[in-house]
Amino acid sequence: MQKESRQIIDRVAADSDIFLLEELGNRKYKLISMAKVTENGTFVNKELMQPWEDMRAALWGSDEAQLKMLHSGRVVLVNNKGDFSESEVYNKYDYVVFGECGFVAKDDNISGIAPTEESEVWQLFKW
Repeated sequence: MQKESRQIIDRVAADSDIFLLEELGNRKYKLISMAKVTENGTFVNKELMQPWEDMRAALWGSDEAQLKMLHSGRVVLVNNKGDFSESEVYNKYDYVVFGECGFVAKDDNISGIAPTEESEVWQLFKW
């Protein structure tokens, strides 16, 4: 079952166009914003952020057996195997979580080899 994406909201501030001018001396001044945040949200425009959040949920928010992974400009189906286990045998395109990172198996019949960035049989997946 696919998880729903979070709804991004824009940050809203009142009096965002009002500033105090504080004189610091030597012809230097400091602008102090009088804005008060009335609704917390993203500093970045919601319209730019929401598509990325929707894609994140579609690709990685899934509890289903297969996930989609963007690989060299193409989408590859990977088998979500959850947390890494030394006793399990992994095949090409199996996706595992080890530590706080995601790894994809490069070959078939991988067993007992923990995923690392330097590994020849595992590929670190950087989101």
